[in-house]
Amino acid sequence: MQFSASLKILQVFFLVFWFCSTSKAETSLKLSSTKIDTSSTISITSDSMILNQKKHETLFEGNVYFKYDKLELNSQKLKIVYTQQGSGTFKNFKFFATGAVSISNGVQKITGERAFFDNNSDKIIIEGNVILSQNQNTISGDNLTLYLKDGIAQMTGPVKTIFVPEGD
Repeated sequence: MQFSASLKILQVFFLVFWFCSTSKAETSLKLSSTKIDTSSTISITSDSMILNQKKHETLFEGNVYFKYDKLELNSQKLKIVYTQQGSGTFKNFKFFATGAVSISNGVQKITGERAFFDNNSDKIIIEGNVILSQNQNTISGDNLTLYLKDGIAQMTGPVKTIFVPEGD
């Protein structure tokens, strides 16, 4: 029961993350939002998994691969911390992905060393050599902060932007 609840939290996180992160960059990078089939199976593989029901934590370690329809996340560790409110309902949750984090939908890709999401702040932070790319277009910097409520993406840096014009 707890494991499936953790998967539901992951599902919500990645839907929110992907829709919000791509929509703000759409103007400058011509990124398109990804339609996720919500009936798709969620698959998580890793070298190990620890579920701590007392602490409300699930930790996936070693070669973590998360797939939900077209959305994929790779990292060395993925930790989910949540507060349960009733049966299967979650009030607060946080995600921590570390170690060569890569998030992709097959068209766009974000890489960094760490990623953090807290549903209380509605903010996603990706840190350490962040690269947001689509085809040959890239924006890179030290940190990428996505303010989900405001629809704002902020790359801090030094920031480097490369746009390659498309031919007719």
